[in-house]
Amino acid sequence: DDGIRELIAALPPEVSDLALNFAMNPNITTASVIDLAAKLTTLSTFKLNLLYCSKALTSNAVKSLARAIPRTLREVHLDFRFGEEISSESLTWLFAALQNAPSLRVLEANCSRCPQLTDNAFPDGFAKDLQVLKLSFGWCPLITDHAGCAMARALPKSLKEIMLNVSGCTKLSVEGTFLPLSRNLPDGLQRFELWLHDLPCAKRAEQTIEKAIDDIEERKGKAIECVIQRSDRF
Repeated sequence: DDGIRELIAALPPEVSDLALNFAMNPNITTASVIDLAAKLTTLSTFKLNLLYCSKALTSNAVKSLARAIPRTLREVHLDFRFGEEISSESLTWLFAALQNAPSLRVLEANCSRCPQLTDNAFPDGFAKDLQVLKLSFGWCPLITDHAGCAMARALPKSLKEIMLNVSGCTKLSVEGTFLPLSRNLPDGLQRFELWLHDLPCAKRAEQTIEKAIDDIEERKGKAIECVIQRSDRF
C-alpha cells in the first residue's frame, strides 16, 4: 500500500483527467482511496477500477470519494464490484454528490455483487443534464421494486444512452420496476441496454421495454438501438 500511496501523492496538483485501474490488487487499502480523494478537486474525467479490491472497497473509502466530488466533473466511471463491505449509506452519499455535480454528463457505476446493498443504495436522482447513464447492480439480492421505481421516475429527459444491469435481482417485478421504467424512458434516447440474467420476470420485462422503445421510435420517427440480455431459462 505504501507504493500506491506514493504514486497517488505524486499526481499533479491540477490533474483534469485521471484513470486508475487497481483491479484485483490486494495491496490498495481504504487509506489509499482517502489519499486519492484529496486529488479530485480539478477533475473533469475520473475512472477508478477497484474490482475485487477488498481492502479498499469499504464504506469509509466510498464516503471519502463522495465528499470530494468536484463541481468540474463531467464524466465518472466507477467499478466497485464484489465490494462486500460497502454499505448502502455510503453509496447514498456518493450518488447524492454526483446528482449535485452541475457539469456531469456521463455516469457509470458498477456495484454488482455487493451483497449488503439495499434499496437505499440505488440512486433516486441524477444531474439534470446527464446524457449517459450506466448502472450495474447485478446480483444484489436485497434490491426491490422500491428502488427500481424511484430510479425510473428520476431519469432525466436529457439522457441519450442508458445501460441497466439488474441481473439476479430476483425481488424486482414487471409492475414495480420495468413498467415505471418503460413509462419514463426519455424521447431523446439513442441507445438502451438492459441485463436481465437470472431474473424470473425477464421475458415479460423484455416485452414491456421493447414495446416502449417501439412507441418512442414510432412517435419520434427515429431508430433506437436496443439490446436486452436474459437467460434462456426465463
